[in-house]
Amino acid sequence: MEYNSLFEPLFCILLSMCAGFLIGSIFTIIKTSKEHKALSTELDKFRALYFERLDKWKKKHTNNN
Repeated sequence: MEYNSLFEPLFCILLSMCAGFLIGSIFTIIKTSKEHKALSTELDKFRALYFERLDKWKKKHTNNN
């Protein structure tokens, strides 16, 4: 294929790069949101365990008045 100008092939290259950037951004956002949800779940479990142990410690050491 011979072109008389460089506009058409450069436009195709630019268009494919933009499509790749858009698809990559979408998949990155999806993956990040899934990881954020998993980390939030783990943090909630840790907080529950921490406050449970803190309450046990408070009951043990504050009832000896």
